[in-house]
Amino acid sequence: MSETAHKPIFRGDYRVPAYLVHHFDLDFQIYEGRTRVTSKIDFYKNPVSAGDSDLALDGENLTLVAISLNGVSLDRTAYVVDDHSLTLKNPPSLGTLSIVVDISPETNTTLEGLYVSDPIYCTQCESHGFRRITYFLDRPDVMTAYTVRVEADAGKCPVLLSNGNCVERGAASASRHYAIWNDPFKKPSYLFALVAGKLDHIHDTFVTASGRNVDLYIYTEYGFTGQCHWAMASLKNAMRWDEQHYGREYDLDLFNIVAVSSFNMGAMENKSLNIFNTSTVYASTETTSDGAFVRVESVVAHEYFHNWTGDRITCRDWFQLTLKEGLTVFRDQCFSGDMHSPVVQRIDDVETLRTAQFPEDAGPMAHPIRPESYIAMDNFYTATVYEKGAEVIRMMRTLLGDKLYRRATDLYFERFDGQAVTCDDFVQCMQDASDTDMSQFMLWYSQPGTPMVKARGEYDAAKCEYTLNLTQSFPTQADNKPVLIPVIAALFASDGTQMTLNERGDIETALRFNEREQKFVFTNIRRKPVHSLFRDFSAPVNFESGLDGDELRLLMRHDTDGFNRYEAANIIRKTFMVDRLNGRPVASDDIIDAIKEALCDTKIDDAFRTSMISIPFQGVLEQLFDRPDPVKIALEILKVQREIGIALKDDLLSVYHDRAARETSAGFPSAEEISARMLKNFTLEYLHRIGDETTLHLSIAQYKSAANMSDRITALSFLCDTDHPFREEALDDFYRRFSHDKLIIDKWFAVQAEAMRDDIFEKLEALQRHPAFDIKNPNRARSLYLAFVGSPLYFHEKGGRGYDFHSAAILTIDEFNPQIAARFMKPFQNWKKYVEPYSSLMRHRLERIASKSNLSPNLREIVGKYLA
Repeated sequence: MSETAHKPIFRGDYRVPAYLVHHFDLDFQIYEGRTRVTSKIDFYKNPVSAGDSDLALDGENLTLVAISLNGVSLDRTAYVVDDHSLTLKNPPSLGTLSIVVDISPETNTTLEGLYVSDPIYCTQCESHGFRRITYFLDRPDVMTAYTVRVEADAGKCPVLLSNGNCVERGAASASRHYAIWNDPFKKPSYLFALVAGKLDHIHDTFVTASGRNVDLYIYTEYGFTGQCHWAMASLKNAMRWDEQHYGREYDLDLFNIVAVSSFNMGAMENKSLNIFNTSTVYASTETTSDGAFVRVESVVAHEYFHNWTGDRITCRDWFQLTLKEGLTVFRDQCFSGDMHSPVVQRIDDVETLRTAQFPEDAGPMAHPIRPESYIAMDNFYTATVYEKGAEVIRMMRTLLGDKLYRRATDLYFERFDGQAVTCDDFVQCMQDASDTDMSQFMLWYSQPGTPMVKARGEYDAAKCEYTLNLTQSFPTQADNKPVLIPVIAALFASDGTQMTLNERGDIETALRFNEREQKFVFTNIRRKPVHSLFRDFSAPVNFESGLDGDELRLLMRHDTDGFNRYEAANIIRKTFMVDRLNGRPVASDDIIDAIKEALCDTKIDDAFRTSMISIPFQGVLEQLFDRPDPVKIALEILKVQREIGIALKDDLLSVYHDRAARETSAGFPSAEEISARMLKNFTLEYLHRIGDETTLHLSIAQYKSAANMSDRITALSFLCDTDHPFREEALDDFYRRFSHDKLIIDKWFAVQAEAMRDDIFEKLEALQRHPAFDIKNPNRARSLYLAFVGSPLYFHEKGGRGYDFHSAAILTIDEFNPQIAARFMKPFQNWKKYVEPYSSLMRHRLERIASKSNLSPNLREIVGKYLA
């Protein structure tokens, strides 16, 4: 590994490309064991680039066969080749460079560039995968039009796909055929896509708002087209939603999705040819849980939305990744809320932020949503860039209001269509469309860390004034400047009625909080109020409301903002759990009564009811302690769940049996059905924690009678915790039923890996040896290793066996797929915060990893940051 592979790249060092490309022709000759790639680059000197420069092209793991300039073969002295580039010396100001390389997709285990996935040829080029295909200016600010010819054996690869429109196809010989694709829209190399193989498909059409017909295809392995109809329906819903909410029509007459089983990410938005992990396409009632249905819908929408926020307008450099990802996550969150429950979607999004991104902000990988440097760009596809980036977009919409936000996004699409731009360009559109000064808001792009906001209210009865005192700080980033924080606020009277805030009769307002300490005065407030702040979680902050238990209970019962009703209950339960964990004697009666009240509240939908009866997650509770004890927290959660289950057994059984008796449709699950099953299976979890024969047989009966995957896999997961003889019978039955379907067998591995059993390490070793286990398949690896680390009791086993098991897997995976290996490091990120012996045990495993020679740049960067 060369030293340049470990050299940091800094945002401040950005320079415009010295050369640009008029047009790019590619020809792929696919043979078993070798693919020959011939490229023709029509390049020209960038007029805004200063001085003379060589033409440096990126390239990795390529075998150079031939190179010519303007039709003349080049002498070896005219260019320089190393492990990462090909540099043309003293090039003309414009010309045509032709390059022939050989690559081996069949042996490409990184799943970047062109590789083979059971046995489909496919590409993954974001962020730096294209350089594994041929030599080129592999950077997002070099955009050009592509013409691609693909040739392969007609029997082995009857389907040949690339970006854009197919303009020609035919026979190349007696056994081979070809297809030529032209993409009329300029794009960077990371959006290039190619697929070749034996594929079946489903077809549908969509009529755009302007009346154009668009052909929609979803390609997959034979035998799985029946599981693609939900994805197709989700695609059409997303296309319609984008027209209605952003005025964006699809711009071509063809849109293709291809599902492959070996894929590092969820999906990729390549222009007009989206390539998906099968886990984010396949869905059927028998094989797919409700949560997976929702995920398929969300990811399909996310990748489609990228057509405008990522493809038509892309990022100038990789530091601007949140420009497309934060914006598109925000768009898919809004879409998912509209398709289901906006309140529950918001709760889920916030809990994801709190459990994944807040620890990132407080740990060694803390970085702004626009990072300042990286060694391996793949390491920065993070919750900060995605989820916190989405919250930053949401704050801008809150500050501007819906109407001005829409005007600003329209201006963005109009001003920058077909360009590679920056986060500053996007925010400038917000400013220009609304005449709002966004200079202070830009600190959200440059400062890491999660703000801590504290509130204190003072009521002056004589003046009928309520003064709200707010302070903000950054506990882990003391040098940060105060940021502009939108605080959506309301006031409630002691009887639960919402109070008017001004002469206009507004009952809610958005406060612009932009100083370290700031006061907001509400006048003509004739009764002492209770403040409801950060409604709908209006900013990604940690927040201390300053409210007492009675005031929180008032909001829990009467707040008109669904998220803040949940949040009030959540704060009460977090306080209760912290007191218990700190050894303070607190009775559980109030918590149990509140959960019973929510459980029996028929005025709220089942999904929201499920949120209201939950207790805080492990990851959330760990953040409430300076030195958390992960095992102690996990055991306390189980203990409280058991207490709730025992105290509310009759109520839980009543709700469980009521929901179990309801008929479900044979088609796709409706939002109501998903909500009902969510509540039913959540009550089963509380009942399962009791651990008696009655509740055990509920899981057995549910497994035997399950008509859908949500019920089946939930019951199986609870059975895996037990020693009941039916456990093995159920596992064998599940495997026999679904052994033909890789995604479902992933679930089979996962429920065993996350089981709470004292013999878990023996089970894990056996699962690793199972014939169906393939560590080189990312989905299968995740189903074992990441499922296991989700079980804190055993991942944090005091002898360090959990850390040994996971770190050994990381080192093995790094040998063939560094991107996945680096992502598997995340459970170690906050090792310094844990109490002993966990902190030292984790450090020792990190040092052991760091001591290994030939670590990938991806893994070495992560381990180095963790140990720094």
